[in-house]
Amino acid sequence: MKTRAPGQPHGTPRDLSVSALILGVAAMMWFGWGQSQPPAGRPAYTAPWILLVVGVHFLPLGRLFGSVDLLWSGLVLCAVAIAAAVTGAVSAVAPSAVTGGFGGLVLVAAAVASLRRAAARGRFAGAHEG
Repeated sequence: MKTRAPGQPHGTPRDLSVSALILGVAAMMWFGWGQSQPPAGRPAYTAPWILLVVGVHFLPLGRLFGSVDLLWSGLVLCAVAIAAAVTGAVSAVAPSAVTGGFGGLVLVAAAVASLRRAAARGRFAGAHEG
């Protein structure tokens, strides 16, 4: 296993590009979820619960990969999940609408941050040296 030299940034451009792709796909799924009501027989709070689990699991991953973007994304996703549950409890707004809309925006922002870091560190995944 290669070790990282002190002061060397975490994540290669390829790693960051793949992270951006994964986060972008996740954002599309959350935006789609935000446009629909939960299926019949499913609790209204399924979407916020799942988003909370996603946010919580970003925290150890951010620490493991040395990614501040994942740490911040995880914290904000947890906050969105809690806000969605509270909003659903005190208003007529579906928790999935808050979860999908704002959760998707957080994931898009995380994807853009990963792409910016990849661009700043060099070439993107799949690019060939000429």
